[in-house]
Amino acid sequence: MPEQCELAAGNQYFVDPVNGSDSIGTGSGKAGGAAMAKCAFRTLTRAMRWIGDNPPSGTTITNTTTRPGAKARTRTTTTRISRPERSPRSAPARC
Repeated sequence: MPEQCELAAGNQYFVDPVNGSDSIGTGSGKAGGAAMAKCAFRTLTRAMRWIGDNPPSGTTITNTTTRPGAKARTRTTTTRISRPERSPRSAPARC
């Protein structure tokens, strides 16, 4: 029986557009304590949906892109997610 993907730890999520999976990935990039690319998300859209509208402070998404034909070379980009400051809503103007 194949290992299940672990949940991401410490609000650290991984996206791998080449080998990740939006259907079974949890963003951890791990299964059974070992690295497993299919446990990363395939798309940033899926990662953002999984994380939700109010991510905890310090949440990051690491996008690892494996270049086709160059298995040993990867390009990694890490993005820190932060909530925008909310301004108080004013009452609508009445005519």
